[in-house]
Amino acid sequence: MSEYSTQQFDDRVLSWAERASKPRMDCFLAISHGDISALREHLSIYIPLLRELIDNNLSDGVHTLDWTWGQVGAVAIVAGATIEDNKDLRALYVPMLLNANSVTEMLHLTEDIFKEYALLVKKAKSKNQYSPVINSICTFVDNNLSAPLSSEYIAEKLHYSVSYILHKFKDEVGVPLSQYISDRKLDAATLMLRARVPICEIVEYLNYSSHSYFSYSFKKKFGITPAQYRDNSIPITPIEKTKLENMIESFNCYEYTNGRESTPKDSR
Repeated sequence: MSEYSTQQFDDRVLSWAERASKPRMDCFLAISHGDISALREHLSIYIPLLRELIDNNLSDGVHTLDWTWGQVGAVAIVAGATIEDNKDLRALYVPMLLNANSVTEMLHLTEDIFKEYALLVKKAKSKNQYSPVINSICTFVDNNLSAPLSSEYIAEKLHYSVSYILHKFKDEVGVPLSQYISDRKLDAATLMLRARVPICEIVEYLNYSSHSYFSYSFKKKFGITPAQYRDNSIPITPIEKTKLENMIESFNCYEYTNGRESTPKDSR
């Protein structure tokens, strides 16, 4: 490379760095706050800048994005994510980056991993926000979405009185326990719809009393029917696919009949 072309390259990178500095820091700040909505907005500016820098060079893309991901991981750890979570994310995403066949694929992976880091931070901050009792209730709900979840069921399983968990949950979280349960089930339903899980199976997995009640609850929260959401949704990310597989595996561990827990399924 001649001295002139080297100078041109240096000027181009310097110009890019100046333009990308604020969007990059905005993304990092959104991740440190666990703010998914703000992150999406900032990524819409930062991702095109990364594309401009990489300029269809896959080798440069791997090195640039791996370095960027490392910085994002460090931001997330400082904000509350665990080192183990960071290792798990990198173990999942870095091989896909190395095997990517286009810059577009690399940038899609970058969007996904940025959002996953923000979710890790959001989860860590919520755990620090609540008492151990509330954390145990939230964890129980999240891990047992196919169970006949009710305040009575949860109180019995966690050995608290019903009145205690109802009042404590509303005081700390700010919403009734029943609403939290409904929201978590519907959030799980959106993931399954994006993965094209049949609606009849979602109704069964999430222990809804009927297809019509599930559709009513879904439309009440999101303003559209489950089928409309499915047909207009984006595909799930690799880590969401892993989460979904684990979720469905947990659903298959137990059978529930008429709202009552029955014997575990034979997993042999």
